[in-house]
Amino acid sequence: MNDEETAKGNGFAFIVGHRKSGSTWLLNLMSLHPDIRGLMETNLFHVGWSEPDPERRTAWLFSHSPWSEGGNNLRYRLTRLAAPFFRRSKPALGLKKEERPATLPDLPLRDQRALRRDLCRTPEPEAYARCFFHFLRDRLAPRGYLVEKSPRNVHKVERIRRLFPSAKLIVIYRDGRDVVTSDRFFTRDYGGKQFDFAEAVRAWKGDMEAHLAGAEHHPVFACGYEALLANGVAVSTSLFRFLGLRHDEPLIKDLVERSSFRFYAGRERGQEDRKRFYRKGVAGDWKNHFSPQDKGLFKEIGGDMLIRLGYEKNLSW
Repeated sequence: MNDEETAKGNGFAFIVGHRKSGSTWLLNLMSLHPDIRGLMETNLFHVGWSEPDPERRTAWLFSHSPWSEGGNNLRYRLTRLAAPFFRRSKPALGLKKEERPATLPDLPLRDQRALRRDLCRTPEPEAYARCFFHFLRDRLAPRGYLVEKSPRNVHKVERIRRLFPSAKLIVIYRDGRDVVTSDRFFTRDYGGKQFDFAEAVRAWKGDMEAHLAGAEHHPVFACGYEALLANGVAVSTSLFRFLGLRHDEPLIKDLVERSSFRFYAGRERGQEDRKRFYRKGVAGDWKNHFSPQDKGLFKEIGGDMLIRLGYEKNLSW
């Protein structure tokens, strides 16, 4: 791939949504493909414009983004070294670094310093984003694509297409009732924060509206969480065909198995752990948690979107 093709965005793909809808699962699956290097979320298409100072922007990126893993700390490195001893209780730790989403500590210290220096010298946000992603693509050297996911990117599709006009866009969406249910447990039990049900419904609907608007103007591969859950091989085959990558059945079955809930969470799908990022991994769990008041409020705010997406035919659920 020549410099002109790379500058246009060839060799890049972005998972642009949605939150609590399986985007991490999808990135894990894609990262297992031999022609892809995954990249944990940077939120760079947001923070690059919200923080004008490149040094403060870089300090945040290197210490507070999911990509940074909290920075280059000893705890992270010890966790990686101890991975083989914890494979039974947390299988995901045993993945080779080439087969999992890359983070800051995967870069040698020399490259970390070089990237930080280059970014601090780049105040203009568009040049800053290009600098970051081209640096990571050069160092990680995927044969096919560098894939990054940041769920809030669903609102930044026009910005991404302007910077990387040939990049592939991918989105995974989910029944909003399950999104809100997952969000409630994640915010309250995992994050220890207060949860606003109505605000969560509005956020889901707003994300879906942005997704559907973007898909009207740009080619986007979209899949439902439920479809990936029910037939991961078929959905994954379509995805890698969209990317123009190898998608023979033995490979796809292996990717689906090694990205499964059981492999990553260390327990069967449906076995709940409210204190873990991977809580339950099922569809339709909202039925076990919605009160009559929750139902009424969701119908009022987001019921029309459920119908538009085909999750319901009317508001009589």
